Amino acid sequence: MSVYLIDNDSFFGYRVRRVISGVPHQHYFSLLGNGKRLHGKDRAAVESSAEKLDQKLEKQQTKARRSRERESIPSNRAGDPMGVKGISVRRKRTVRGEKRYDYTVFQVNCMSKLEEKPVCTTFSVDAHDWEGAWLLAVRFYAKHKGLRQYGHLLERIPSQKKAKKILKQKALMAG
Repeated sequence: MSVYLIDNDSFFGYRVRRVISGVPHQHYFSLLGNGKRLHGKDRAAVESSAEKLDQKLEKQQTKARRSRERESIPSNRAGDPMGVKGISVRRKRTVRGEKRYDYTVFQVNCMSKLEEKPVCTTFSVDAHDWEGAWLLAVRFYAKHKGLRQYGHLLERIPSQKKAKKILKQKALMAG
């Protein structure tokens, strides 16, 4: 609940505040009437109005969050607006004995609704090919995010050419 009682020198009343899709929604409900503090039924009526607005804003907030999760559009920082937020292309390195192996993977890193904790796993492009690894990554992501329909996410497979370019840039920046 985001209904707060504010009692200071400049205001006495309730504030309802929620952020929906990055936009703050805020409303104040005064508990003063004719210069005096409200009590009893009058105060309860104001509190009820504040809670009703909070419930309305909470529904909008939940709807916006579900929509954002369903779309899973990555931020501009991801380097590829085609992909899915929470699924990245990475280069992995394994050392076995004297040999060093480099390979490309799709890494899924998200907050799981099933396990109620962060989950992270990788799907190798070498083992499953590009499309197969993407399919497995999206299925894993959809399962843990509770998405029944995820065809729109499968369509947003990043291009191999662009992914290689991004990986090459990251390798140069790492040194």
